[in-house]
Amino acid sequence: MPQQQGFTVVESLMALTLIGVGLAAWMGTATLAVAVAADADRASDGSYRARNRAEQLASRPCSSVVGGATAAEVWSVHQYPNGMRLVEVSAPYGSGVRAGTGTYAILVAC
Repeated sequence: MPQQQGFTVVESLMALTLIGVGLAAWMGTATLAVAVAADADRASDGSYRARNRAEQLASRPCSSVVGGATAAEVWSVHQYPNGMRLVEVSAPYGSGVRAGTGTYAILVAC
């Protein structure tokens, strides 16, 4: 009997099983990558808002720079004896287990 070329049913099923396991692992990794990218986007947004608020406060006359808050940011101002002021801003982002806070600090000479 001559040898026939090709794959047996068992070999084909094993190959399909391995391909299925590989695709499942890849999909899990892709899902995780999307979640991490979304978290990074939210963190970037929080940091951006904090930086903008700090720069707005730094551009004002020193006598008008005081601590405060909005719905999206909280800031504090620390005055030093040498006339410098430290403006610290925190901007929360996300919710639940994905929550965090973007922070930014700037030193202002008065």
